[in-house]
Amino acid sequence: MGLGSSKTKKKGYQGTLPMGFGPRLTVFAFKFHVHGEFQDGKDCFGLHAAKLANKDGIVGWCKKISPGLITGEAESQNVPKLIEFKQWLRTVGPPGCTIYNAEFYDDREIPMKTHKRFAVHQPEKPLASQKPIIPRKPRISREPIASRKPRVSQEPA
Repeated sequence: MGLGSSKTKKKGYQGTLPMGFGPRLTVFAFKFHVHGEFQDGKDCFGLHAAKLANKDGIVGWCKKISPGLITGEAESQNVPKLIEFKQWLRTVGPPGCTIYNAEFYDDREIPMKTHKRFAVHQPEKPLASQKPIIPRKPRISREPIASRKPRVSQEPA
């Protein structure tokens, strides 16, 4: 049997293709800001958003920027699920939270997903070097005023 025989020919690639290869499906993405009153302690909003998004096949992230502002990004190939997620961000939200306003911007189509799942990012903690500088209070002498030595001015005569 030589190199050209039919028994030595390999069949086509049978394994799975790496991410990014194969049929191209359009991914839709958007960024958002949600303003409202959110529960303190654990990131209630982020956890509920991640649970809903991961269940619906939406990937991305969200992060609490300040006590009344959450920002994030969402991506999916399923447009109806993205619309549902936008509606949830705008009106429903998790229990115990009050949403005042939701802003959506940078709606776009991208060639592939840039995230593997929907994640909740932790708020950034200020570095030790970013702490505000508090000036020290001037030292006050604890001696009674009468026992202090008077200052002698040294003016030229």
